[in-house]
Amino acid sequence: MEEMLKELKAQIEINISEIELIQIQIEKYFEHMDTKEKKVKLDVLISELKALFTENNQLIHMQLILISYIEKAKKTGEMINETQLFFDLGYGLSTEEDVIFNLTVNGELTFDQFHPMFGDKNFFNRLMDYNIATEAYEKCGELIEVKYFPYLPVTLKANDFLIKSWNTN
Repeated sequence: MEEMLKELKAQIEINISEIELIQIQIEKYFEHMDTKEKKVKLDVLISELKALFTENNQLIHMQLILISYIEKAKKTGEMINETQLFFDLGYGLSTEEDVIFNLTVNGELTFDQFHPMFGDKNFFNRLMDYNIATEAYEKCGELIEVKYFPYLPVTLKANDFLIKSWNTN
């Protein structure tokens, strides 16, 4: 476990170095922000930063869990429950909801009135949070439309039909 802690610390240090390099690049782009191409490059760099910050937070969380297990083992002399440790580190088995969530965000399962988790408010919030984090704002709009206005497209089509038929008479 101590070796794992060293590896996590090394990866965090690598990520911090990459973050610093990206920040320098961003500052350079800000100095000469005159084209759309540079704006796109800047957006890519910012996305990379967010990913590195997220990864670092996860690695630090893993370090804290490992440290607490090591300290508890040293104090009590008990063996470490590896199954519980892996679960606490996030390596536990996926729940049915996790499987459905992954299928939904990957587009393999459509979120609509027939979705198995359509009525689950927490699942919907989790989908929204995921799409906000990945900056898929159009998808957020689609989710809101499906969740709160499920019959709107049908209604609009019916209205269009009535308007067209009225105008032809």
